[in-house]
Amino acid sequence: MQRIHEEDLTDLDRDLARIRGLLEQKWANDEDAGFSFIYTDGTRLPLTPHMLFQWALAIVSLILLFIC
Repeated sequence: MQRIHEEDLTDLDRDLARIRGLLEQKWANDEDAGFSFIYTDGTRLPLTPHMLFQWALAIVSLILLFIC
């Protein structure tokens, strides 16, 4: 596996990583290493790594939409 150096990352890569990190902090499960979105009624939706990436991509896309 090839190591990625920070100077090789684009601004988009950095933004996606930052937002995904924030999502992981907010929705981390206390009882295991997973992630879950919790609805207001207490229902839990398990979040896969792909779902977290897509959520981060949607957030970054909205930010870029309003900036540009």
